[in-house]
Amino acid sequence: MNPINIPNSPAWGTLDVDSNGNLFIDGVNLTTGRLWCVRSTNAKNGGVVPTFDQSTAVNLGGNIVSAEPINPEGLVGSGFSDGGSFRHKYEQQYLRACERSARRLREW
Repeated sequence: MNPINIPNSPAWGTLDVDSNGNLFIDGVNLTTGRLWCVRSTNAKNGGVVPTFDQSTAVNLGGNIVSAEPINPEGLVGSGFSDGGSFRHKYEQQYLRACERSARRLREW
């Protein structure tokens, strides 16, 4: 299969499948820095090219960044989905904690 265009190009995220077989992909758009959750309701059908019928911007009150002193070769925070339902409170706290740690290391 050829590469598939995924709306808003989420990267550095995770995949999840809900009990109905819907595929959810979350990740950050590397150009805009915005977090997105996209859904495909037909990815479960191996005989078709998956399409994405929903694309939702997600505001977690923080940023996913990379190459900071706390993790110079990787990400500082990440998103994950659970059947398309982001765990907002956990992720907000986690991202804020990572940003604080990275800021302290830069100041140190």
